[in-house]
Amino acid sequence: MELLTTPLPLGYRLVENLGVISVTSTIQITQKGLIQSFMDRNRNEWSEAYESFMASAPRGTTILFGVQVTTAIGVFGNGGFLYVTITGTAAVHEVSHEHPR
Repeated sequence: MELLTTPLPLGYRLVENLGVISVTSTIQITQKGLIQSFMDRNRNEWSEAYESFMASAPRGTTILFGVQVTTAIGVFGNGGFLYVTITGTAAVHEVSHEHPR
C-alpha cells in the first residue's frame, strides 16, 4: 500500500474511492510512573499511531493519499497527552506507464 501526503501524482488513475479514514491516537508526553515506564519500555507510541491508521484502511486499499497529521495537547490530573489524528483518503489505483500529454 502506498502512502502519499499529496494528491495523486501524474500517471496515477483512481479506480475506486473507498472513502476518508481518520484515526486519533493518544501519546503520554509527561513523566510516566515507574510501573507504567517499565510496562511501556519497548513501546513506540508513534509507530502504533501509524500502524493503527494503516490498519483502518478498508480491505483492497492500494493507496492512501492526501494524508494529513494534526495534533492537540491536553493536560489533566494524570498527565499531559498528545493527541495525534491522521486522516487520508483510501482508494484503489492504477499506475499508467504512458506519459501524459
